[in-house]
Amino acid sequence: MPAAAIDTALWDPRYLNVEFNPNGLLFLGIGTGIPDLVRLMPLENDPFGRKITRNGNGWTITYQIPHAFIRRLFPRYTAHSEKKIYGNFYKCGDKTVHPHYLAWSPVTEGKTFHRPADFGELKFE
Repeated sequence: MPAAAIDTALWDPRYLNVEFNPNGLLFLGIGTGIPDLVRLMPLENDPFGRKITRNGNGWTITYQIPHAFIRRLFPRYTAHSEKKIYGNFYKCGDKTVHPHYLAWSPVTEGKTFHRPADFGELKFE
């Protein structure tokens, strides 16, 4: 099999969409893009351990996505050294006094943040 070939038995085109607002409200979805993104119901327990800090300049959030949570949605997923996954991190202030946007991996089509083609490589160490 050529190096560029994808093992479709292990590959899953869906991605996990995790969004928080400054109050800690979670929007959690899974899909291959906006047209088929399915919102997952709110979770009774917070598996992400989110911590929100507000200051004079805005707010920050810290959270973790546990391996066990990912495995519930992607049963074939394994984490190990040198494992690569793809994702992006965004800050959208579209409903603020001064609308602003930020993306870790560049977005190539306007403010379209659900394009797996724009996701960057994340590697476990």
